[in-house]
Amino acid sequence: MFPTNINQKPTQDCIRWAQNCIGSKINCEPLPEHAHQDKHMYTLTEQYSQAQFLLVESYHDVPSMLKFITLAKILRHNSVHTPEIFHQEITTHRCWVIMSHFGHETLLDWLVKSNNPIQKKEIFEHCLREIKNFQVQKIPYAIGSYSSDDMMKDMSLSESYFCEKLLNQTLSDSEKSYLAHAKTTIAETCSKMPQGIMHFDFHSANIMLLPKRTLGILDFQDLKFGPIIYDLVSLLTDHYYLHQPHEINYYIKYYHRNHLTNFQKQNHKLSDFIKQFNIVTVQRHLKNIGIFSRLFTREKRHYLKHIPRMMHQLKQSCNEIEELKSLPDILWSTKIKQCFANTIDNHCRSSFSTQQIDSLAAEVNQN
Repeated sequence: MFPTNINQKPTQDCIRWAQNCIGSKINCEPLPEHAHQDKHMYTLTEQYSQAQFLLVESYHDVPSMLKFITLAKILRHNSVHTPEIFHQEITTHRCWVIMSHFGHETLLDWLVKSNNPIQKKEIFEHCLREIKNFQVQKIPYAIGSYSSDDMMKDMSLSESYFCEKLLNQTLSDSEKSYLAHAKTTIAETCSKMPQGIMHFDFHSANIMLLPKRTLGILDFQDLKFGPIIYDLVSLLTDHYYLHQPHEINYYIKYYHRNHLTNFQKQNHKLSDFIKQFNIVTVQRHLKNIGIFSRLFTREKRHYLKHIPRMMHQLKQSCNEIEELKSLPDILWSTKIKQCFANTIDNHCRSSFSTQQIDSLAAEVNQN
């Protein structure tokens, strides 16, 4: 699903440190690339026992790694299955960490290769319990809030990076005014939703399937206080995998019935909850369409192939909200679609095969 740069290697200083920590010879293999620019991950294998660990080498991202290490220990103590931290070496500009390895099968990998509905139902109900588990965590320090200002800033990435920097398209004054009104409506509505602790990126590539029906949870360092429905949206309107509408509706109802408190259910009926789900879906996709476009400028071009799927889900949710129905006509107009297709064709030949480009062009037209 994600490309692996086979030439990516840890620095020699990092390798020497890791070998001293493990105490014997090691092999080191790169893992697939991800969105983090200054963080590289490797499978570390002890040559004699074949025990495996995860090695992370990070530069210019020390605060994020410190938060990851701290939260990993807290969440693991509180029964969230996060990696165990075995060794760490931190300076002002770089961070090396050796932690437990959760294997190579993400929930996304499983979804792509499997269509067992009974097993999927079991896994996803487990995921919903994990979402609820995050909301009741006791974190012994202040957690940043996902404020209305933060939401507005994130949603603006779709205009600045997707329209302007990726496609070189400038929206008209009327289109900008409509977008500004839509973003304000979304942010204000989100601020009135039930709030709690959220993972903030709870999608299938951050969930590992482990033995004994256990889920391993990754990429939790951006944990925030915000709408409790946010992680549910992340799971069910995944950037990387399209779930069927009837499945999404089932899990929304299941979550409302089984994981909201009686007080929350009294104040947010199922119909309200479904509308909140659609509004947060729009907010999240506006943000990530911009982020994925920004990744293109950082030579991570493979993320562009997920944008048509996000546009499709954005349109589906906007169709359910009267005040947002025109939003897809601006961001995914016939002209914008053509510009996007041209960008893929002109700039991604080195990243995508001809077959992938043809398939993506068909998906653009379909959505």
